[in-house]
Amino acid sequence: MMSWYMDKMFPIGRRVAKVVRPVMSKVSTIPIADEAVFDAVARFYDRLDGIREILSDGDVTTARLVMNPEKMVISEAKRTYTYLGLFGYAVDSAIVNRVLPDSVSDPYFARWHEIQAGHLKDIEEGFAGTDVRSLRLFEEEMVGPELLRVVADELYGDIDPTHKLSEAQALRIDSSTEGGDVELVMSVPFVERDEVDLMRHGDEVFVTIGPYRRSLMLPDSLQRRTIRSAKIRDGELRIVFALEGS
Repeated sequence: MMSWYMDKMFPIGRRVAKVVRPVMSKVSTIPIADEAVFDAVARFYDRLDGIREILSDGDVTTARLVMNPEKMVISEAKRTYTYLGLFGYAVDSAIVNRVLPDSVSDPYFARWHEIQAGHLKDIEEGFAGTDVRSLRLFEEEMVGPELLRVVADELYGDIDPTHKLSEAQALRIDSSTEGGDVELVMSVPFVERDEVDLMRHGDEVFVTIGPYRRSLMLPDSLQRRTIRSAKIRDGELRIVFALEGS
């Protein structure tokens, strides 16, 4: 929404202030922001926008979700996965922490093994397409550089953890559809069709899921097209654009 405000409302406010400022200074002591203030706001927004571009570039930045194998924790991780996709942030790995190791054979933990097995299956299915890793419940609290190296070795082994662990892509354009249609594809895992609200206004598309709304400025290749349909398939929102009149 901030990008929408800066693109649509900020220039208007700046022009209005420029016109009103000389008049108000003569009849009122109410301060009107000068050009230096607007320049500072614009610079601040440009810096934030630069950070956003880095974070939303799946080739540069990915997120990794860490969860315990517990029902409520998994639900929150799924919800986070959905909202990250909505705003264009790629997730390349899901890490399951504090998994009971098979070496724990005490009958007291037998039921916990069964429960965790069900949760692990849910995670494998729900986060399919991302790299899913698990980390056992250690005998002690893993604090400090030495113990964290043990965690890293067990979690990643010989893999460089700074590399992408899966080809995550939160937003893409698919032009391989039949009939000349083009699809704008957004990753929205764990979302049902009736949970998504879609609206187009001019060259923008607004996607709302739950309490969050994202504004997407359409690229030139889609601005002259009309929305033919939208559907949820395999954890993706696919907005189909057709040429006008087709």
